[in-house]
Amino acid sequence: MARTSARDAADSCAAMARSHCARFATLAFIVALLASCASAPPPPRPPERPIAPVLPPTLNEAIDFASDDLFVQMLRLPAMTAPAMGGASPAAVVVVDALIDGVTGQQTKAAEYVQQRLVDRIRGRFVQVVVRPASSATVDGAQYLLVGTISRAPEGANLEHFKLNLSLTDIRSGFVIAQAASRVRDPGVDTTPTAFYRDVPTNTKDRIVDGYIKTAETPAGGAADAVYLQGVPTASVLNDAIGAYNAGRYDDAYNHYKVAASRPDGQQLRVLNGLYLASEKLGRRSEAETAFGRIVALGLATNNLGMMILFRPGSTEFATDAGFSEQYPMWLRQIAVEAVKAGGCLQVIGHTSKTGAEAYNDRLSLQRALTIKRRLEIESRELVNKVQASGVGWRETLVGIGTDDARDAPDRRVEFKRRPC
Repeated sequence: MARTSARDAADSCAAMARSHCARFATLAFIVALLASCASAPPPPRPPERPIAPVLPPTLNEAIDFASDDLFVQMLRLPAMTAPAMGGASPAAVVVVDALIDGVTGQQTKAAEYVQQRLVDRIRGRFVQVVVRPASSATVDGAQYLLVGTISRAPEGANLEHFKLNLSLTDIRSGFVIAQAASRVRDPGVDTTPTAFYRDVPTNTKDRIVDGYIKTAETPAGGAADAVYLQGVPTASVLNDAIGAYNAGRYDDAYNHYKVAASRPDGQQLRVLNGLYLASEKLGRRSEAETAFGRIVALGLATNNLGMMILFRPGSTEFATDAGFSEQYPMWLRQIAVEAVKAGGCLQVIGHTSKTGAEAYNDRLSLQRALTIKRRLEIESRELVNKVQASGVGWRETLVGIGTDDARDAPDRRVEFKRRPC
């Protein structure tokens, strides 16, 4: 009996020991499991959007803020989060169409500077992105398109005030995925046009340029302008052409303009102006005049023909130091020829820059329009009694700074519009 009790006690102790061991093992497993959960890295958090400065920043500060804001928005999208990108996934490819002035549609020194600083900052801060200027060699295979404008603030504001707009579009879907804007206050913003836009004989802002500007201002989630987006491959060839012209490589520029002109959407004011300029620089006068006739025909067909015919200050005599002023007789000859072909009547509208008294500029703009009217009637007797002249002074300025140099040349334009007789 005693032996049985002792054995039972021993068995009971062994069972209790096994039970304690099992409990300890279970507890150790739970502790280890909790420890492993605690040490796992948290899921990635999307980056925070930068906070806009309270006061208008300088141009450099505005570029940095807007570019950071734009790409932080991009990186917060599901397609760009860490699990989707994966360790070895390729970077997103972004091409940048040449930035322009949001009012005139011209590329300026400021727009050129903004683009270069923007590209440098993106390359330095956002390793998930490969960014390249849009060209015929880079546009194929790109996933996203970056466009932007730098524009002087509306009239009445301080001349040091500008606004910067940037947007990113998913090329495949056609939707803007990110948009950023910043005010700028900086006296150092240089609105001088680059060489091509300094030399163009006509306004180059057309439906496609308007679409570019609209896309730069479209909020995230909106559709990019369809006409502009469809023309991006041609725009990339134009970027090559304009870059070559600005660098003085006129043969290369001419060849690129010819390629752009041969495309289905190549009948654009920028393309035809480029053909004219490159031909003129290469001494191909006959080709230049043919190209100019095509500019006039397109401008009259779309009622968008603003000529950079410049006059001496306070005078109705043509300026003799205006680059292509020796070509003015040919310009007027082609305008007369194409106006007769187009039929109907023609309205000539004179404009002035914003200097001097309003009443004086009203009279001066009308006198300049009358001068052009008389020259057209001399070129073609068929236009007699079919040309009307009017002047609007500086009430329809595009730039409005009154510097009377290359920066506000669009303000001193002469416009031609078809009208029923």
